[in-house]
Amino acid sequence: MPQIACPGCRKMFRPKKNGVYVLFMSENGHPTEIVHADLWSCPECGNEVIAGFGQGGIDYWKDAFQPAIKYATEKDLLYKIQ
Repeated sequence: MPQIACPGCRKMFRPKKNGVYVLFMSENGHPTEIVHADLWSCPECGNEVIAGFGQGGIDYWKDAFQPAIKYATEKDLLYKIQ
C-alpha cells in the first residue's frame, strides 16, 4: 500500500474507495485506456488523490473497453485524467 500524506494537515491519507476506474484521455480529448486504482482521502480536510494504479489496463481498441466505461459510469466509479 502506498503511504500518502496531506501536506496541509500533516495527516496520512486513508483509503476511501477501492476499485475505481481511471479513464486516461489524450491531449485532444480522446479516451486511450482505462485502469483500476484506489481513491484516498485526508481524514482532516477531505482532499482526495487517486493512487495504486493497477497493471494492465484496457486499451481503447479492445472489446472490453466500452463495457468497462459503461459499468464504471453506472456505479459512479469513473474518473477521467488527461
